[in-house]
Amino acid sequence: MDQWRWWQKSILNILLGLLIGGLVLLISSQPRGSAIELEPVPTSAPIQVHVAGSVNVPGVYELLPGSRVSDAIKAAGGLSASANPDSINLAGILRDGQQIYVGTDAPQSITLDSQSRTGLININTAEIAELITLPGIGETRAKDIIKYRQEHSGFQTVEELLNVKGIGQGTFDNLKSLVTTGE
Repeated sequence: MDQWRWWQKSILNILLGLLIGGLVLLISSQPRGSAIELEPVPTSAPIQVHVAGSVNVPGVYELLPGSRVSDAIKAAGGLSASANPDSINLAGILRDGQQIYVGTDAPQSITLDSQSRTGLININTAEIAELITLPGIGETRAKDIIKYRQEHSGFQTVEELLNVKGIGQGTFDNLKSLVTTGE
């Protein structure tokens, strides 16, 4: 029995010696192959947005994809003294080619300006009093138009009115020739 334990200890010591020797050899050997080179993360092309209305420096600005309306306004020098920050959704995500229009605290001046130039009501700047002059648009629907405009950073096309709650094809057909997005 003592001989058997002696053989067990001897075999265990030999295996342990081989394991330690293998680890030393593995650690001290030179690396094989070549190093992995990581490519730089590709960057997306910047987007361009047009910031207009009541900002300090209106114009076209390049911003990173995923930027917010508030970033575009900062790029345009911030809101002017007459700006109405509630006229737009500051948290809206920008897309390439978008126009951001910041209204003023004086909705009457917007109404007169937009109608005197085109004769059409600009759905991106009109206030409730102006929107309710449209056929089929009451105070509730006018509020829905303004809410949609704020949530989606304005209307890109007149046809987007069909996305507003309560405006169907019939109502849209009656007012589509009376409105503009200001583009």
